[in-house]
Order: sequence, then structure tokens, then C-alpha cells
Amino acid sequence: YIITGSPDRGKHPAFGSVVSYLQPPRADGLPPYVSLMYDPPKLYDNEGPLYTGHANRPFVPRHEGLDNLSLARGIEASRLDGRHGLLQQLDCLRRDVDTRSFAGIDEHTARSFRMIASPKVREAFDLKKEGDAQRERYGKYSENLLMARRLVEAGISVVTLKLGDYDTHEKNFIDLRDQLPKLDQGIAALVEDLYDRGLEKDVAVVVWGEFGRAPHISRGDGRDHWPEAGAALLAGGGFQTGQAIGETDPHGGRSKVKPYTPANVLATLYRHLGIDPATTIPDFSKRPMHLLDDREVVRELL
Repeated sequence: YIITGSPDRGKHPAFGSVVSYLQPPRADGLPPYVSLMYDPPKLYDNEGPLYTGHANRPFVPRHEGLDNLSLARGIEASRLDGRHGLLQQLDCLRRDVDTRSFAGIDEHTARSFRMIASPKVREAFDLKKEGDAQRERYGKYSENLLMARRLVEAGISVVTLKLGDYDTHEKNFIDLRDQLPKLDQGIAALVEDLYDRGLEKDVAVVVWGEFGRAPHISRGDGRDHWPEAGAALLAGGGFQTGQAIGETDPHGGRSKVKPYTPANVLATLYRHLGIDPATTIPDFSKRPMHLLDDREVVRELL
């Protein structure tokens, strides 16, 4: 839900894929959409591009693969262009089945070549450029937050990542005593860093999960899934921050006012990126599909 804006799996592409589809390719080779969700790296279930096409999958950096984000010794840009041209000629021999699929693969390949040829890409992914004090400020637990700041500062539009495991069906209080201080350190460091760099109007930070946790304690001192009420933290983005929006009952179990949904948050983020939430894009059958079923923005933030 929080990645696509739809509670129905497979109905809408990921938010980052839509942004990638609607924004023109960057000449500097930077990918528009990066996922740092898992270590070891893999593509999260709902982060797929669906009908936006293969070219709009997120770039999922692998530690060993980052060494390949530069030209090998003895390979000049002109030689790389020649190899790309040869690959395009070979691909032309096998594209009489599904031209749309191949168009997506072509763009994905072209972006890969641009990334290899771009020193800006390699620079953005190099955490060694950050000093020891800065890395300690974020903490080891939150190094991906520091990486995300480097990526958006370089010009990447969407970065997704996961911090910790809050599926606390058991040992809720023990686990949170360990995880929450680390989360607090990392998020505080990121927000302060964005303000220090004058990026607080350009970069929006969203911290959330798919649902809340039950207001009652379950067996094993845990809290189960609770879709009736949840919370999100938003910072930056030029938003009207410093306020609590919405209200639950005293137990945190039900909303007392009309609740906002993940779709409303994503509509607000689309607007922040200059994308009209009412935009449509063609699905596999070329039917116009709205980005979101519910396109109302979070008015209090604007």
C-alpha cells in the first residue's frame, strides 16, 4: 500500500517507477529511482514497474557491483559507445515478438551504459566520501540513510529503504528498546543534515510502515498487525511541518476523524515532485490508468 498507493497487490506500479516513467532521463546517468530496501540486495515485492516498463525498475545497488560503475582500465568512452551500438544491432535481430517489452529493455540498457560512463554516479554511491564524524552522527544502523542523502543530493528523485524489523508479534517491548533509539538517531541525523545543506524544501522524508500495531498486548508480549490506525512521520519537502494531523481514540485503535491513507500521502509527494496526481498512464492494454484511485492530498501539509 505505501509503495504503490493501492491496497490491491499488482494494481499500480511502485511510486518510484511512476516518477521514473514521467520524468525525462537524466543526461548525467543518475538513475531516477533507487531501492536500498534489503541487504543482501534484492527487489522488494511491490517495487516492480508493472506497465510503466522494464526501464523503470529501481536500481538495486549490490556492494560488489558498485565496483563496475566506472570504465575498466583501457576502455574509453568511444569504445563503450561502440559496444553499445553493437548490442543494439544484435537486439534488432530478435524484436519481432513484443516491441514494447524490448523498448523497455533498450532504455534500461541505455541507462546502464550512461551510469557506467558517468563519474557522478560513482561519486554518489561512494560513502567513503563522508567523514568519520558524519558517519558516526548517523550511526552504523542508519548508513543507508546517509547513502540516501548522498543520492538525493546528487539528483536522484526517489530512494526507498528499510530500517529494522518492527514485526513485533513477540517481545515487542524488548525489541523496541533496542531499535527505537537507533531509528531516532538516524532520522534526526538525516533531517538535521538536510537542513544544514539547505535541502529541506527540495527533499521530502517519509517514515512509515504498512499498518499500525494492535493497541492490546498479544501472547508473548507482542503487538499484532493493526490496519485500523497507523502513523507516518513527514519532514522537509517544504511542507508545513511541526504539527500532528489526525486523531485516534485514547487507545490508538480507531481514528476519530476522517483518516488519510497512504494514497493521500503519495498524492502529496507526486505534487511535491511536480506531477499532477490526476495524471493517467497507459496500462498493458493501452487503457489510461490513474496514478492513484484516491488523489486527495494532505491539505494540512501544503
